[in-house]
Amino acid sequence: MESAKFGHGIFRPHNGNCHAHHSQQIFKRMIILIFSNIDIVVTSVKEATQHGPFDYILVTLKALPDVYDISDIIASAVIPKETAIVLIQNGLGVEEPIVKRFPENPLISIVAYIATLQDEPGHTRHLGGESLRMGILDSGRSKHKALEFMDRLKQGGVNVGWSDNIEQTRWEKVFWNGGFGSVCAVLKLDTTEVTRNEKARGMVKKLMMELMRAAELATGVDYEPEYRSEAMIENTAQGHNHYKPSM
Repeated sequence: MESAKFGHGIFRPHNGNCHAHHSQQIFKRMIILIFSNIDIVVTSVKEATQHGPFDYILVTLKALPDVYDISDIIASAVIPKETAIVLIQNGLGVEEPIVKRFPENPLISIVAYIATLQDEPGHTRHLGGESLRMGILDSGRSKHKALEFMDRLKQGGVNVGWSDNIEQTRWEKVFWNGGFGSVCAVLKLDTTEVTRNEKARGMVKKLMMELMRAAELATGVDYEPEYRSEAMIENTAQGHNHYKPSM
């Protein structure tokens, strides 16, 4: 791990499950259990339950509802009405399967802005600062757990803020991802190459504006698509040199 903010380090699970010859396979499915004095790495939720119960279940899997159902994956570790479920996932509607499966559990929804690159298996670079936006869907049942979790993140030096409308915040994240992520993936260019290419830059702007108009219908918020899309593109040009989106 190389981080411009948190420094450099090598993650070696204490229980020896990640030997060099199969570390790539383990990293794809590992689960980290964090206790007050030790971190334990396991390779399945079933194995994790042997160390429970847990105050929080933190989900950082990419949101791929057509591939897997998060609620099925974590079900065996969830205590009804008690376990707080934290989703650090970008995208729209990621909370729906959790709300349907565990309607009475505290649910914390987080949108992440983290510029990272994986140069090769097992080697990740964090390019700069991170920003998490946290919110809840219910009127207050999850608020206490959310604020407690936010405090823990801040103690670790994480930049995290509160969102009174997490759905709106999710839409705003989609503007950048849908614009730059799509164009960079299709053209196989990084953000700097896209912003310096007039046609590619124009494609990003059109996609952003279309997404903003859809968000206006969904949320009732006026996003000023012309102005905001140009501002986001220019901000990316100035602050995200040669970044490759994760799409």
